[in-house]
Parts: sequence; C-alpha cells; structure tokens
Amino acid sequence: MDDSNLLGLLVETMKNGLCDANGSLSKLNVENFILPRLNVKTRFPKTYSNYISRMKWFNNQYNKINEPMCDNFDLVGTQLERKSRLVMKYRKNN
Repeated sequence: MDDSNLLGLLVETMKNGLCDANGSLSKLNVENFILPRLNVKTRFPKTYSNYISRMKWFNNQYNKINEPMCDNFDLVGTQLERKSRLVMKYRKNN
C-alpha cells in the first residue's frame, strides 16, 4: 500500500470532519471516502482489511519511535531529580 497516499487521505478525511467524536474513522467512512480514492491512485485494489493491517503497522511504527523518547525523558527526569536532591542536601549542610 502506498503509505504517503494513505496518510494524505487520512489527513484530508480528518480535516473534513469525517472522524468520530473520539477521533477515529468508522468502517463506513473508510470504505466510502478513503478506499475509493486510494484505489484510484494505486495499482491493486485495497480492501478494509488491507487498511486495518496498514493502520496496525503505522501504530507499531509510532510506538517504536515514541518508546525510546519516553525512556529518554524518564532518564532525564531521574537525573534532574538526583541533582535536585544533591542541591537540597548541599543547601542544608551549608
């Protein structure tokens, strides 16, 4: 599936307000708005199950990228916490 075409159509669909109140797209909207436009741009017709599979892949890629960032923030937060404890001990002693 052409990822850039799919992402562009997802953004366009969201901008047009075709998402639910929680920000997700219903199967009906995917089948009526996204897949027909995607199938015009791609060589092989895509189905809803292809769409779901690709969305799971996008989600996994997002989690792979996001996870190390969260770990780094935790590491920085831990280091800052240790430094602030040392500063407080130093101030108490002086």
